[in-house]
Amino acid sequence: MIKRQNYASDEILDLCMCWFIHGYNYIPHCLIRVGATHRQLLGWPIAILCDTQYIKFMDDTFSNQQLELRRGTIVLAILGILQQPQYGYGLLKELDISGITVDAGTLYPLLRRLEKQNILASTWDTSDARPRKYYKLSDDGLVLYASLKTEWSTLQDSLNKIIERN
Repeated sequence: MIKRQNYASDEILDLCMCWFIHGYNYIPHCLIRVGATHRQLLGWPIAILCDTQYIKFMDDTFSNQQLELRRGTIVLAILGILQQPQYGYGLLKELDISGITVDAGTLYPLLRRLEKQNILASTWDTSDARPRKYYKLSDDGLVLYASLKTEWSTLQDSLNKIIERN
């Protein structure tokens, strides 16, 4: 635990690192503020950190790695959803419901790129007051999706073996 003086309120806060326990390995997860009541409830120290620079470094490093990991899975998720026609905002909502948050500024350029690569086909629906562009997998997109699903399954199995072993 690290005690930090908050000069604005003269309150002392304890910063702790929350750890996941996976087998016998401790995996850093997130930072939390712990007060006396929380420490008494937990009954054991969570971790010791020595520097706020380290905290920022770990937070930035995790955020960057998480972004890279998610970036590779967004296309697979989009292809899975677009087996049925969806318009952009509907796709954003469907991804969000599935637990995959994607910014509109990321999604729309990606949809245009996949359409340009003939992975997606699009049609305009002008029956409403506001026209909507619907996207769906093309024939090439269906083949690509099947291949990526197989690759994902193989990669997931391989990673699970490594994680379970270590």
